[in-house]
Amino acid sequence: MSAIGGAPNVETVSSEGDLLITSIARRGLRRDSESDQADTRYPGVVQEDPAPELIDITAQTARTHSPLTFAIDPTREATSPSGREENPRLAEARGQAESKTTATSTGTIDPNHSCAIARNDPNTQVYQPHWRQVEWAVDQLVFKDRLQVWRQDNWKESGLSSWNPQDLFSASDLAGGGRIPVSVVFGILAQESNLWQAQRDTLPGETGNPLVGNYYGVEIYDDKPDNDWVIRWDEADCGYGLTQQTDHMRRAGHAKPGEWLWDPDTQRRIALDYVTNIAVGLTTLAEKWNQIYTDTGGTMKINNGDPSKIENWYFAIWAYNSGYYPKAQASANGGAWGVGWANNPKNPDYVAGRRPFLDNNSYSDAAHPQDWPYQEKVLGWSAWPIAKKPTTTPPPASGSPKAVTTTPGGTPKGTAALSFRAGPWWTRTPSARRRTSATPPTRRGGVHAS
Repeated sequence: MSAIGGAPNVETVSSEGDLLITSIARRGLRRDSESDQADTRYPGVVQEDPAPELIDITAQTARTHSPLTFAIDPTREATSPSGREENPRLAEARGQAESKTTATSTGTIDPNHSCAIARNDPNTQVYQPHWRQVEWAVDQLVFKDRLQVWRQDNWKESGLSSWNPQDLFSASDLAGGGRIPVSVVFGILAQESNLWQAQRDTLPGETGNPLVGNYYGVEIYDDKPDNDWVIRWDEADCGYGLTQQTDHMRRAGHAKPGEWLWDPDTQRRIALDYVTNIAVGLTTLAEKWNQIYTDTGGTMKINNGDPSKIENWYFAIWAYNSGYYPKAQASANGGAWGVGWANNPKNPDYVAGRRPFLDNNSYSDAAHPQDWPYQEKVLGWSAWPIAKKPTTTPPPASGSPKAVTTTPGGTPKGTAALSFRAGPWWTRTPSARRRTSATPPTRRGGVHAS
């Protein structure tokens, strides 16, 4: 981090403090590969070998700031047990669990769950869409009443009657006119769920458990490791699917104070169907835009407030994650109103002078996302999309012609393909600089919009 010894853009420090790591990325996504695009025509996305890739690391010595570059071979056996030994905390927690009397369960579902749709229910299997299906759905749903797709009765064994996702959650009109840019939606989906509707180990086209945010309500971000395995149903997040839709998604009888719930069938449609999930997420995002616009008379805005410009969604994206608190409720919040403090770029939890999230293909930023506020991460994903690697095919036999095999999206198998089209910054020149300036630059002591 820039505050460490004056070294710029330091991402982490080695275990013993001797190295300042500035970049960690597998070779196909290394920072300097922006111009290496002959195979795929996409900056930073190159034709890949199906074998494990080297991990490129750039660093500086902590004492002299001398630059270093080296690579790690993930297939090479470690000569030290470091990183392979069991954490003693896990053994301790396992011993405590074995010493306690546990209730006997005859089913696969936790009976005390507080989120609407249970995990581990054989009658509730969520379809995992391909990222191209996700991109298609977003491209349609941002337009009012364009997507006329009906889910038929008992769609994918859901047990639900037929429905039209966009009839259920129609694209909202924006205060001041316009519509939501697709790049903003893609950035939110990337940050919220990695473009998953089902849990992460479910392959595209297959079904699995629903993707639910902190289903068990465990506290893993405090400084007390002894409570990492404690289930607290009342603290469950209950964010579902691609958009991690949290509002109104708790089980009947478990609503939080002042919360209203959707009916069980609507909750089920949101959790099981990726198109419905995206549609409700768009409704939530539009509500945040309209709430800010209405509460401030259109004065709280970025630049001229034109919704077609991705950067101008900075406040609405901020509110999507940490909420908006109206002026009328200021007395209940100590006189404060506006977007939630947690994502304030001046919050000391974030390092001043930080570079934009993922800037110039620095995908290792995603290993420590807590160093950026939510809206900066979303804009980072909009500018530098997730690269998905389709299933590879075995190499052709020696002397045989090379097979031409493509994915449904037309990308050669074995190629790291962009999961969605990046924001329009890169269609201009110079593209990298425009993408870098998508988020306001930070400086020690504050942030300012460009």
